[in-house]
Amino acid sequence: MFECEVVKGFLPEVTTILFDKKTIYSNLSCISIPDRVDLDVMEKRNDTYKNNYKREQLQSQFDNYNDFLLALDMKIEISEAKPSEYGRISELSQRTNRCTNGSRYTVQNLREQATRLDSSLYVLYLSDRYSDLGLVGAICVNQNTLELFCLSCRALSRNIEDKMISFIKTKFNNIKIKFNITKTNEWLYQKLINEIN
Repeated sequence: MFECEVVKGFLPEVTTILFDKKTIYSNLSCISIPDRVDLDVMEKRNDTYKNNYKREQLQSQFDNYNDFLLALDMKIEISEAKPSEYGRISELSQRTNRCTNGSRYTVQNLREQATRLDSSLYVLYLSDRYSDLGLVGAICVNQNTLELFCLSCRALSRNIEDKMISFIKTKFNNIKIKFNITKTNEWLYQKLINEIN
């Protein structure tokens, strides 16, 4: 309600509408917003942002950034993707712009990848002392080519991409890298080229 009033005050020409968070996607379906949004994923995302204040407070106690990362007590789990995770992987590939190789997948694309014998699809889950960030990363290697590498911006600045790269190096030898370079992800391209091959 407060946000609607602020927008009305600053931008009276904009019509503001207050929706209930449980029905917003069905109400806005006329503009092609997906109606199968996982509310648990959204809640984890919101918790991450809410808890960032606590993380900033913790970081202020350390002069060394690596000591801060250790104090976060992060837990990382990389495992083979399940069909129930394809929706989140697709969303992640569509939304990620900074820590990505630029590949975009639909759920149907992921289902097709899963049927290939020479294709491996992995997900990365992350939690820390403050919250469970959920599924924040994905990797797909097909015919010895890294076709998907993406990590949510919520997990950046934690060296998680290094853990993903180490995982790839332990599983695959001399793989090729598929990459769509942009201004925002060029740093990742250099990192992958330097560390994987």
